[in-house]
Amino acid sequence: MNINQNYDFNKNLKLTFIFIVIFFLTSYATFIHPLDRPDFENYQFLFNNIPNNLMEKRDNSLNSVNGFGFYYYVFFVKLFTNSFRFLIGLTAFLSISIKIFLIKKLSRNIYFSTLIYSLLVFPIHELIQIRIGLATSLLFLALYLLEKKSYLISFLLFVLSFSIHLVTLPLVFGALIIKSILFVIKNKKIPLKYSIFSFLSILSLFFISLIRYLTLTKNLTYYFHFQEVSLNIFSIRTLLLLTMAVLGLREFKKFPDIAKNWFCLSIVGLSAYYFFSQNINVASRLMQSVYFTFIIWINYMPYKAYIFLRYILLFVSLIFFYLIAFREFHEKFLTLQVDLALIFN
Repeated sequence: MNINQNYDFNKNLKLTFIFIVIFFLTSYATFIHPLDRPDFENYQFLFNNIPNNLMEKRDNSLNSVNGFGFYYYVFFVKLFTNSFRFLIGLTAFLSISIKIFLIKKLSRNIYFSTLIYSLLVFPIHELIQIRIGLATSLLFLALYLLEKKSYLISFLLFVLSFSIHLVTLPLVFGALIIKSILFVIKNKKIPLKYSIFSFLSILSLFFISLIRYLTLTKNLTYYFHFQEVSLNIFSIRTLLLLTMAVLGLREFKKFPDIAKNWFCLSIVGLSAYYFFSQNINVASRLMQSVYFTFIIWINYMPYKAYIFLRYILLFVSLIFFYLIAFREFHEKFLTLQVDLALIFN
């Protein structure tokens, strides 16, 4: 087998692998995983109360600043079907496809990175927090296309991601601030020109804030109400991710611009985890929203550091997957106990 044949074989193998992964993960999210998941009660309520034709009067109270894009996305789906499972399947397909595409384009080892994605990102963002999953997928795709100089499409994807879930706003704004700070620290001077990423971030923030925040229901109390339970700041998972970030800082100056964007998003999530440790809603969502970025930027590390970091990430992924699986098992066990109590009492 010559070099060209070997290249074609590997390319076809990777494409086959991608299609298989997307098919099985989408099928699991759509048909196998139960619909009684956290957050799904709100999705079901929204889906059931949005009309399925253009003539029927809509309830504008369902359309809030925190997700007006998702509202119209659901409305568009309802024009074609009344199946809630179809909405779940379509959302999972879009999120999974975008992330696997980015892994293929930006990862040194597509198989290993897909494993990490399946353990660390898929269980939370494609099975539970599907709105955040779709929003962050669009944000990550915008970052990729930005590097390809597709500025208009990138800008539209930025705006669309913000409209689907507001969590992407602090991610981008925080990444902009951190990237500027790191430029100052590494270069010991303030650069006179900001990257196109910074410009589009500011423009997108202004666009969303001006046009939507003034016109829609501002139902954001979910993210700011007092909570008696705080996060564990000594979480092994987060400390391991923090270790990865510290090692990444050593190579930050050598990163290409696209890697710097991914890395800065990781720093935003880590910073938010500790800064908002008294508010689980904010801290956990921002931290979990950047899990995928670690899968990407470690590919720009020197080879030995990359090998070391990817096994740290694997360990983090196994811990996270175990906790997710254990929680589901515990919930099912409690449900079984209740059912047995009703039968025998």
